[in-house]
Formats: sequence, C-alpha cells, structure tokens
Amino acid sequence: METTQTYVGDIIDWFDPATVPGSDAEPPPRPSPAELQPPPGTQVQLTELDVHPELRGPVGTIPVVRPSFEIYLRGETKALSVEDFVRNYQVPGRPGGPNRLYAGMATYAANQRAVSDVNEFSGAIEADTFSLLEMAVIRRGSNPSTTHEQVGVAISRDMANFKNSTVRLQVEFLSAGLDVTGDLIGGWDGKAAGFVAAVGRPYGPGVALLASTIGGTQYASHLEIQLFGSGWWISHNGNWLGYYPSERFDLINFGADEVDWYGEVFDRTPTDWTWTNMGSGLFATAGNGKAAYFRRPFYYDTSGISHWPDQAFNVGPNDLACYTRTNLSVGGVGSERYFYVGGPGGDATGCN
Repeated sequence: METTQTYVGDIIDWFDPATVPGSDAEPPPRPSPAELQPPPGTQVQLTELDVHPELRGPVGTIPVVRPSFEIYLRGETKALSVEDFVRNYQVPGRPGGPNRLYAGMATYAANQRAVSDVNEFSGAIEADTFSLLEMAVIRRGSNPSTTHEQVGVAISRDMANFKNSTVRLQVEFLSAGLDVTGDLIGGWDGKAAGFVAAVGRPYGPGVALLASTIGGTQYASHLEIQLFGSGWWISHNGNWLGYYPSERFDLINFGADEVDWYGEVFDRTPTDWTWTNMGSGLFATAGNGKAAYFRRPFYYDTSGISHWPDQAFNVGPNDLACYTRTNLSVGGVGSERYFYVGGPGGDATGCN
C-alpha cells in the first residue's frame, strides 16, 4: 500500500493485512506493565519507528523491512541463484558450532515460553562477522545436524548477513538441522520466508534500535517467545510481531526442552580471531552501565509455571580471553536474576 525509507536507509513496505495469509491469528495476551518495566536507570529500547513516527505508513497496515540481497547482486558470493543464496549463503545464529565463540547459559527443561530483558550496545564490527545477544527455545533431536529445531529472537550487529553494524531486532528459526537454511526451512527473517507477520504490529524484525553506550544512556528490550495457538510467537517490548507456525516443525510443535540466553560472535575466517566485540566490548565483570546483560531470564514449563534457570550450563565453545559472562546473580524486585556478558574479542591479550 505504501513504501517508506528510514533515516538509517532501510526500506519498509506497508502491506494490507488482507494480502498476508495468517496475519489475523490470535496473539498471546500482552505482558503486564510490571513485566515491561525496565530496571532503574534504564530506558525502553525504542525502535527507529518509535523515535520517528513520521516514518510510519498507513494505520492498520503491516510493516515489513525490505530484504537486501546486495552482496548477491554485487557478485560477492558464489551463489548461482537467489534461491541458492538464501539456502546456502546465510549464517544462522545458533548455540554451538564452528567459527563461533559464546558467553551465555542454557537450561534443559520442558518449556513453552521464554522471557528476558536484554541490554545491548552499539559499535562497529569487522566485515563477515556478527555479534548478537539471543534468546532461543530449542530441541536438538537425535542428530542435531539434521534434527535440531529452534526459534530465536536476537538484538544484533550483523556484517555477515546484513552488511552493516546497525543494532537491529532479528528473529530466526531452524527446522531441519543446524546448517540447513532456506525459505520455509530456516534462517533469519528477511533472508528466508517462514515468519508470519501479525496484524497490528507497529514494526517488524529488521528494524533499527537505539543502543546503550558505556557510562551513558542504557536501553533494554523485553523479549518473549511463546507457544500459543497457531505457533511460536515472538514479542518485543510487549508487541507481538508474529509467529512461526507449528507445522514448520516436527519436534517443537508442542514445546521445546531447552532455553538458551547467550552472546554469540561469528568469524567466517578465524585464523586470527576477529576484533568484533560482544556487548559493549568490556568484559562481563565491568557490570552495570558498562557491560551488556540478560535480566529476568526465565521460562514457563508445560503447566504454565515460571522458573528461574538456577540450574544452568554454559553455552559454548568459550574462550575467556575473548568473551566472558558472570554467574547468575540474584537481586532487585522479586529477587530477580541477571547476568552480564561481553568482551573485546581479538583485541584482548591472549584472544587468538
């Protein structure tokens, strides 16, 4: 119905909901105001469309950030077609794998909903790398290379897939193993089809976000993933953006058995580990206002009872010379949990 261009250069198409099958599915209930309240000294991490409402399209339309295939069009890959590019030349975020280092935690428990507040920082990163903070619900199956399934939501800076260091909201899924991407199979929204946009969402995945600065203004996003009705829904700051339909999956269509909260840095050519940082670039022990964090990470079991991940395990591989995390700490309202992550990567002594 209309197209707008944002100040960071994104092109957003505003669709009539009648042209988006499944967009009218019933979303989960909106989180309570208390759940959405950021901690003292922190502001809600607004999108570019929140800050600049003049960039919005017609009321009632569905915003979709137009995908970019510029690296394919410039011949920077060996892809033989757009389909080949979508299937074989994107790099998913995932816990565990080659050319990646992590700082985060996982809990192994049956679940149908995961929640966390995430505090991310801005900053340039190296070409062909990404740095992200992600929450994912997972079931690995008997052979993760072919059976691993997950739904994830991330705050990212991604030069490997999106070719800029802008802090963005991203969503992704995997349905046929750790490295299989493509339309309706897996990958980032904007690189692979599969995510169903919801009527009434004020923005969609791919939108640019405000970001924290060391010693400056701090921003946090409230993220949720919930199995409800038609599939796995994803929420940002209480706005249900859409869902991955249950029929996309064989293992997590009725629930997952793992939740991960982690920082991840990908380096396509890690002979000398990238200088791309995680979070603010400071190690996790720098603490509040200086290091990135996951606050209030919890999950709901299949009976709808909430749990803190007090029995948690590292997401790896790790290299403490590059990136670190703190232990899960207790504090704040309702004895909430939190942990910090971060590090400078290859600029740190001993990070090779």
